[in-house]
Amino acid sequence: MNEELKRLQAIRCSWQWPEWLTAAAIVKTRYGDWLGCERVPTLDDYQWTNTGMTLVLNPLTSFEPPRCDDWLDSLRVNPNREGEHV
Repeated sequence: MNEELKRLQAIRCSWQWPEWLTAAAIVKTRYGDWLGCERVPTLDDYQWTNTGMTLVLNPLTSFEPPRCDDWLDSLRVNPNREGEHV
């Protein structure tokens, strides 16, 4: 895990990862939807890439997203994940 990702995770520590959510990471799209991602994605030219399979979390679950005003800063990595896939 790179140093920037560690720094961002420390800032976001007030939000607790839901036990039921087994995704490797979550991100917010520019349209406001939260996605559960099979892999930890990267931000490339104003879009999330390398996500693997995704699931839109908002309408399907009781997911309460972390506070996030800027989708570009929305990446949250599952602290319970083992390797790149969960």
